[in-house]
Amino acid sequence: AVITACNLAQLTKQKKYLETARTLFAWSRAKFFEPKTGAVYDNVNLEGKLTRWDFTYNCGTFIGSALRLHRLTGDASFLADAKRAARHFREDLSSGGIVKPCGKGDGGAFHGVGFRYLAELAARADCADVRAYLYDNAAQAWANRRPSDDLVGNDWRRVPRDDFDIEGQVANSALTLFLQIPLLED
Repeated sequence: AVITACNLAQLTKQKKYLETARTLFAWSRAKFFEPKTGAVYDNVNLEGKLTRWDFTYNCGTFIGSALRLHRLTGDASFLADAKRAARHFREDLSSGGIVKPCGKGDGGAFHGVGFRYLAELAARADCADVRAYLYDNAAQAWANRRPSDDLVGNDWRRVPRDDFDIEGQVANSALTLFLQIPLLED
Protein backbone atom coordinates (compact mmCIF):
# COMPACT_ATOMS: atom_id res chain seq x y z
CA ALA A 1 0.00 0.00 0.00
CA VAL A 2 2.88 2.39 0.78
CA ILE A 3 4.55 1.67 -2.55
CA THR A 4 1.28 2.25 -4.41
CA ALA A 5 0.59 5.50 -2.55
CA CYS A 6 4.13 6.72 -3.32
CA ASN A 7 3.73 5.83 -6.99
CA LEU A 8 0.42 7.71 -7.10
CA ALA A 9 2.02 10.71 -5.37
CA GLN A 10 4.80 10.76 -7.94
CA LEU A 11 2.47 10.34 -10.91
CA THR A 12 -0.30 12.73 -9.88
CA LYS A 13 1.71 15.21 -7.78
CA GLN A 14 -1.18 15.13 -5.30
CA LYS A 15 -0.01 15.56 -1.70
CA LYS A 16 -2.83 13.40 -0.33
CA TYR A 17 -1.09 10.29 -1.69
CA LEU A 18 2.22 11.22 -0.09
CA GLU A 19 0.47 11.81 3.22
CA THR A 20 -1.27 8.43 2.90
CA ALA A 21 2.10 6.80 2.21
CA ARG A 22 3.67 8.49 5.23
CA THR A 23 0.78 7.47 7.48
CA LEU A 24 0.82 3.86 6.30
CA PHE A 25 4.60 3.63 6.60
CA ALA A 26 4.56 5.09 10.12
CA TRP A 27 1.93 2.56 11.17
CA SER A 28 3.69 -0.42 9.60
CA ARG A 29 7.07 0.71 10.93
CA ALA A 30 5.64 0.97 14.45
CA LYS A 31 3.91 -2.42 14.23
CA PHE A 32 6.37 -4.57 12.27
CA PHE A 33 9.85 -3.02 12.14
CA GLU A 34 12.49 -3.67 14.75
CA PRO A 35 14.91 -0.74 14.39
CA LYS A 36 17.72 -2.42 16.36
CA THR A 37 17.95 -5.47 14.12
CA GLY A 38 16.24 -4.33 10.92
CA ALA A 39 13.77 -7.24 11.09
CA VAL A 40 10.38 -6.67 9.49
CA TYR A 41 7.76 -9.01 10.92
CA ASP A 42 4.84 -10.49 9.04
CA ASN A 43 1.46 -9.64 10.52
CA VAL A 44 -0.80 -8.90 13.43
CA ASN A 45 -3.09 -11.86 14.13
CA LEU A 46 -6.82 -11.74 14.86
CA GLU A 47 -6.11 -11.35 18.58
CA GLY A 48 -4.04 -8.24 17.82
CA LYS A 49 -0.69 -9.87 18.59
CA LEU A 50 2.39 -9.51 16.42
CA THR A 51 3.33 -12.64 14.50
CA ARG A 52 7.12 -12.54 14.47
CA TRP A 53 7.56 -14.47 11.26
CA ASP A 54 10.56 -13.07 9.44
CA PHE A 55 10.54 -13.34 5.64
CA THR A 56 12.54 -11.84 2.78
CA TYR A 57 9.43 -10.40 1.15
CA ASN A 58 8.62 -8.36 4.27
CA CYS A 59 12.13 -6.88 4.23
CA GLY A 60 11.83 -6.28 0.51
CA THR A 61 8.54 -4.42 0.55
CA PHE A 62 9.69 -2.40 3.56
CA ILE A 63 12.88 -1.45 1.68
CA GLY A 64 10.85 -0.52 -1.41
CA SER A 65 8.49 1.61 0.67
CA ALA A 66 11.29 3.38 2.52
CA LEU A 67 13.23 4.07 -0.68
CA ARG A 68 10.21 5.61 -2.38
CA LEU A 69 9.49 7.81 0.61
CA HIS A 70 13.14 8.85 0.72
CA ARG A 71 13.04 9.79 -2.98
CA LEU A 72 9.84 11.80 -2.55
CA THR A 73 10.77 13.58 0.66
CA GLY A 74 14.56 13.58 0.93
CA ASP A 75 14.17 12.43 4.55
CA ALA A 76 17.33 10.47 5.41
CA SER A 77 15.53 8.43 8.09
CA PHE A 78 13.72 6.48 5.37
CA LEU A 79 17.02 5.57 3.71
CA ALA A 80 18.49 4.56 7.07
CA ASP A 81 15.51 2.25 7.68
CA ALA A 82 15.92 0.71 4.21
CA LYS A 83 19.61 0.05 4.88
CA ARG A 84 18.88 -1.52 8.28
CA ALA A 85 16.30 -3.86 6.74
CA ALA A 86 18.77 -4.73 3.96
CA ARG A 87 21.45 -5.57 6.50
CA HIS A 88 18.99 -7.87 8.27
CA PHE A 89 18.15 -9.52 4.92
CA ARG A 90 21.85 -10.09 4.15
CA GLU A 91 22.92 -11.18 7.62
CA ASP A 92 19.98 -12.86 9.34
CA LEU A 93 17.92 -14.22 6.44
CA SER A 94 21.06 -15.53 4.80
CA SER A 95 23.81 -17.95 5.74
CA GLY A 96 27.36 -17.50 4.54
CA GLY A 97 26.25 -14.61 2.34
CA ILE A 98 23.62 -16.66 0.47
CA VAL A 99 19.90 -16.36 1.14
CA LYS A 100 18.50 -19.27 3.16
CA PRO A 101 16.29 -21.80 1.34
CA CYS A 102 12.77 -20.61 0.61
CA GLY A 103 9.57 -22.51 1.19
CA LYS A 104 6.98 -23.88 -1.15
CA GLY A 105 3.73 -22.46 -2.42
CA ASP A 106 3.55 -18.71 -2.03
CA GLY A 107 6.64 -18.90 0.19
CA GLY A 108 8.61 -19.88 -2.88
CA ALA A 109 8.06 -16.39 -4.31
CA PHE A 110 9.17 -14.51 -1.20
CA HIS A 111 12.83 -14.21 -2.22
CA GLY A 112 11.88 -12.78 -5.60
CA VAL A 113 9.90 -9.99 -3.96
CA GLY A 114 12.75 -9.32 -1.55
CA PHE A 115 15.42 -9.25 -4.23
CA ARG A 116 13.39 -6.94 -6.45
CA TYR A 117 13.42 -4.18 -3.86
CA LEU A 118 16.88 -4.98 -2.53
CA ALA A 119 18.14 -4.35 -6.06
CA GLU A 120 16.65 -0.84 -5.97
CA LEU A 121 18.78 -0.13 -2.92
CA ALA A 122 21.82 -1.82 -4.50
CA ALA A 123 21.64 0.58 -7.45
CA ARG A 124 22.71 3.41 -5.13
CA ALA A 125 26.41 4.34 -5.25
CA ASP A 126 26.70 4.00 -1.46
CA CYS A 127 25.41 0.41 -1.42
CA ALA A 128 28.25 -1.59 -2.96
CA ASP A 129 27.87 -4.19 -0.20
CA VAL A 130 24.25 -4.83 -1.19
CA ARG A 131 25.24 -5.01 -4.86
CA ALA A 132 27.97 -7.58 -4.05
CA TYR A 133 25.43 -9.63 -2.10
CA LEU A 134 23.10 -9.69 -5.11
CA TYR A 135 25.92 -10.69 -7.48
CA ASP A 136 27.03 -13.47 -5.11
CA ASN A 137 23.51 -14.83 -4.77
CA ALA A 138 22.88 -14.72 -8.52
CA ALA A 139 26.17 -16.54 -9.17
CA GLN A 140 25.34 -19.16 -6.53
CA ALA A 141 21.85 -19.77 -7.89
CA TRP A 142 23.12 -19.97 -11.48
CA ALA A 143 25.92 -22.37 -10.54
CA ASN A 144 23.41 -24.68 -8.85
CA ARG A 145 20.69 -24.78 -11.48
CA ARG A 146 19.56 -28.23 -12.58
CA PRO A 147 21.41 -29.25 -15.76
CA SER A 148 18.42 -31.02 -17.30
CA ASP A 149 16.20 -27.91 -17.45
CA ASP A 150 18.24 -25.00 -16.00
CA LEU A 151 15.75 -24.51 -13.14
CA VAL A 152 16.87 -23.34 -9.72
CA GLY A 153 15.42 -25.02 -6.64
CA ASN A 154 14.64 -23.59 -3.23
CA ASP A 155 18.18 -24.13 -1.86
CA TRP A 156 20.68 -22.21 -3.94
CA ARG A 157 23.60 -24.14 -2.44
CA ARG A 158 22.59 -27.41 -4.07
CA VAL A 159 21.75 -28.64 -7.53
CA PRO A 160 18.20 -30.04 -7.37
CA ARG A 161 17.80 -33.72 -8.23
CA ASP A 162 16.02 -34.52 -11.49
CA ASP A 163 13.14 -36.08 -9.55
CA PHE A 164 12.70 -32.97 -7.37
CA ASP A 165 9.56 -31.03 -8.27
CA ILE A 166 10.44 -27.34 -8.57
CA GLU A 167 7.41 -25.10 -8.21
CA GLY A 168 7.06 -22.09 -10.47
CA GLN A 169 7.15 -19.65 -7.55
CA VAL A 170 10.47 -21.12 -6.38
CA ALA A 171 12.07 -20.96 -9.83
CA ASN A 172 10.72 -17.44 -10.25
CA SER A 173 12.61 -16.16 -7.20
CA ALA A 174 15.94 -16.92 -8.85
CA LEU A 175 14.71 -15.57 -12.17
CA THR A 176 13.64 -12.33 -10.51
CA LEU A 177 17.14 -11.96 -9.08
CA PHE A 178 18.75 -12.74 -12.45
CA LEU A 179 16.64 -10.02 -14.08
CA GLN A 180 17.86 -7.44 -11.55
CA ILE A 181 21.55 -7.90 -12.34
CA PRO A 182 21.63 -5.96 -15.65
CA LEU A 183 19.95 -3.03 -13.88
CA LEU A 184 22.96 -2.79 -11.54
CA GLU A 185 25.53 -2.54 -14.32
CA ASP A 186 27.11 0.86 -14.87
